[in-house]
Amino acid sequence: MSKYFEFYGITILVLVSLVIWTLPGCDNTMNAFDEEAGLYSIYGYLDVHEDVNYLRVRDLNTSPGAEDADEIDAEVEMVNLKTGASEVLQDSVVQFEEIYTHNFRTTLDIDYDTPYEVTVTRSDGAQFAVQALTPSRADSYATPMNEDCETPIELRFERMNGGMIDLEVGVVLNNQTFWANPRDEDFFGDRGEDLLSVTFIPQLLLNFIFGDESGIECYQLESEFIQVRYTHLGPGFFDPTETGGIDVPGGFDRFGGLYRNSYSFPIDTTRILL
Repeated sequence: MSKYFEFYGITILVLVSLVIWTLPGCDNTMNAFDEEAGLYSIYGYLDVHEDVNYLRVRDLNTSPGAEDADEIDAEVEMVNLKTGASEVLQDSVVQFEEIYTHNFRTTLDIDYDTPYEVTVTRSDGAQFAVQALTPSRADSYATPMNEDCETPIELRFERMNGGMIDLEVGVVLNNQTFWANPRDEDFFGDRGEDLLSVTFIPQLLLNFIFGDESGIECYQLESEFIQVRYTHLGPGFFDPTETGGIDVPGGFDRFGGLYRNSYSFPIDTTRILL
């Protein structure tokens, strides 16, 4: 099956779907585990688009199945390192798969491209701290629009501050949105500090989603809009393909920032007669 992407003039043997970009210069400095002191682990993410976020804190001196349902010897504070705004987080106990977890609630404003620090302090004064940089608010758009199904379309993300983008592209058929999301495809194309650009052909996208032998063409789609959805993870975050995805129940083995977004753009779905 022929499936091609063109990235800055390079032809690649995959179709646009899930794109995980790790931009250069982004070292993972957000170790969620205090391996040397053996104090606490911090799981979770700061979502720029949410008013309330939760971080799970675990005392490493207890076994995963023996977390106290009522209390944890920990005071958790989060600080916006750019503005100095801070908040002491409130603990809430959540039972997940018969294990009690301590999820600390924060209503601190989460801004784009901003460093945050979370510090956990034990009653004897021992501390553990981690930092995370949230992603910038990337400009995203598609060009050209309203062209036929054989015309290459570029999806472009600009003003990125590093990190990764988890990208999916979808079409509507039979009242259902079908997403291209092959996580086992090789990564492809060049990348830069603040730019991601991916080019694909809509008809080849349909061939990838429904199969080369399906015969489905753009004029059969119920919508003339191509759907795009993505998650922008901040620098130093983890690779969703290695952790089972972003929405891991019960917490994460990393701490970082992210936001989710989506948009659509029109194509010309008129049938092309050869």
